Amino acid sequence: MKKPINNNWGEKISEVSKQIKEFKITSFYMLSTDLYKINNKKLTQIITKKFKNHPATIMVLIGTKDSQLIAKKNEFWNIPSEIHHLKEAIDEKTNDYLDLYFIKLEKEKQNWLNNAEGNQFIKFIFTPLIEFGKKSEIYLYFVTLTVYQNGAIVIDLFEDLRDSFYNIDFLHPYTKMIAKLFPDFKNKNKAYSLNSSQQLDDILNYIKKELSLINGGIQLSERFFTLHFITNMKDMNKLEFFKKDKLYTWMINAPYTSHALSSMNKSKYYIADYFDLEYINYINKGANYIIWNNNDSNNFEFNFLQQASFFLASATPFFSISLP
Repeated sequence: MKKPINNNWGEKISEVSKQIKEFKITSFYMLSTDLYKINNKKLTQIITKKFKNHPATIMVLIGTKDSQLIAKKNEFWNIPSEIHHLKEAIDEKTNDYLDLYFIKLEKEKQNWLNNAEGNQFIKFIFTPLIEFGKKSEIYLYFVTLTVYQNGAIVIDLFEDLRDSFYNIDFLHPYTKMIAKLFPDFKNKNKAYSLNSSQQLDDILNYIKKELSLINGGIQLSERFFTLHFITNMKDMNKLEFFKKDKLYTWMINAPYTSHALSSMNKSKYYIADYFDLEYINYINKGANYIIWNNNDSNNFEFNFLQQASFFLASATPFFSISLP
């Protein structure tokens, strides 16, 4: 990684990183040879029974072989009485995110796959971890669990980092929050607690532990990749700090930077047969991808759906088919 000729370059990175607007998705693909001792239909039934009525599940999505998307919402969690005045705002944002990051995203993903029958799934969306900024900003962090009809298990972590900071390596974004509402998944009364010491890792580890108990106990390994959606890359690269090395030059740590993922010249190749891996083999060669819109649109929802649906629709069949 190149460093600008500047004695205070570390401080400068911290300063300019505050201007990055980002959304990040990390996808964990659960692998185990033990899973293939279980009929895929039975596996789906076991996981569905475990999580469909779990206190933490606030929505279930089912993708059918005829491209239908069935959505069922459950009751949202209660928040502590001392911040009850924020409940309406939290519920509104939760509904907006459920609609954008899950219902709309899954519908867009179907547009890139000709074979909907091979993309049947059931997805469990868990109540989010909630953070508050200094100006009463509300940030939601979702964890989802998806089981595909071929037995693939995927955990996705959606992180809202549109006001983020970076360490000096430009690889590890984080937010500076004043409070966190933590959803303890063992809590039976569906109530948040004000607990800044518990993190998303606690939620992820809980889900992975529950999965490992399937069929009397199985060993799970995982592959993963992370997508960074930079929504203001064009503006960032106009900064004097990035005149020599663009923002993606600093951030990327995979062998590919796909700066034109949303252009039709690239994406037309992904409208192909479900089992045609000719154009998506490269996805397995990296773990950390930077994606940004290559046009002048400032519409976050449009840009996000175009980019996320394209990449995830390409990656999911590849990982699903290549499971051992």
